[in-house]
Amino acid sequence: MSLFQRAEPQHRALRSVGAKLASRGQFYNEDELVEHDVLDYTVDAAFSPDRGGLQGRVDLQLRVTRSRSPP
Repeated sequence: MSLFQRAEPQHRALRSVGAKLASRGQFYNEDELVEHDVLDYTVDAAFSPDRGGLQGRVDLQLRVTRSRSPP
């Protein structure tokens, strides 16, 4: 559950509910839940206002931390 105040854009409260809270407990390490880790990224972009275009390239360096089992 997330409570968000629009007048001042910021979260006021975050709380896990239901099955997630039961399965992982009140305290957990979110790094243990990820399947990959972004080690590095580079963004090279150009905007052409006269043509209304955006062109770019993104390079990512990822490390797989765990893999999913096939369904």
